[in-house]
Amino acid sequence: MKETKEGLVFEARIKPNSGKFAICEKSGLVTIEVTSPPKENKANMEIIRELKRVFSQNVRILKGLSSREKLILVIGISRKDFERKIPGK
Repeated sequence: MKETKEGLVFEARIKPNSGKFAICEKSGLVTIEVTSPPKENKANMEIIRELKRVFSQNVRILKGLSSREKLILVIGISRKDFERKIPGK
């Protein structure tokens, strides 16, 4: 996880076809569960939509559009903002 001038960049492991959307961090590893399948960009769209809802900020997937391992940027937040909103540790 790295703070940049644009916002917070972090790596995440995606679990598609889950029962509900969830995001957690444990020992520095961010896991995102999405209900959508990894087809036709549906899981990526759900990730962007739900993270935007959680953080009230724009979100971009920087790497891993066709992978379960993604590099994600949440614009305009800090690590502290992330930790306040996401359960884990």
